[in-house]
Amino acid sequence: MQLPPRSVAALQQALRQGRLVGVGIPVYNSWFKSPIVRKYGNITVPFPGEIPQLVGHAINLVGYEDDQDYAGGGYFIVRNSWNGYWATASVFGAGYGTIPYKYVQDLNWDAWCIVQ
Repeated sequence: MQLPPRSVAALQQALRQGRLVGVGIPVYNSWFKSPIVRKYGNITVPFPGEIPQLVGHAINLVGYEDDQDYAGGGYFIVRNSWNGYWATASVFGAGYGTIPYKYVQDLNWDAWCIVQ
């Protein structure tokens, strides 16, 4: 089922219902090429005026946390398809990271969940 891609509330609701949620995001070099993001998995909001790469990336949302220290008031916990090569020091485990609500609110391209 397609979800409103930039609605944090709709994505949170799908996760609360136990659904698998996948999103398509634009990729920015400020996080894609960052060794810190690669190590810890905390995707950052792009720099003002930064141009996205020509390709995007799909990730799974597996949880969320409201936290005023993050842009937009919280973050989604993500599972990346890059296996153990990404976010090796993440507090959520290798391959897991975060993406701020603001990134999703402003930039998310697509969102889907599985309904049985």
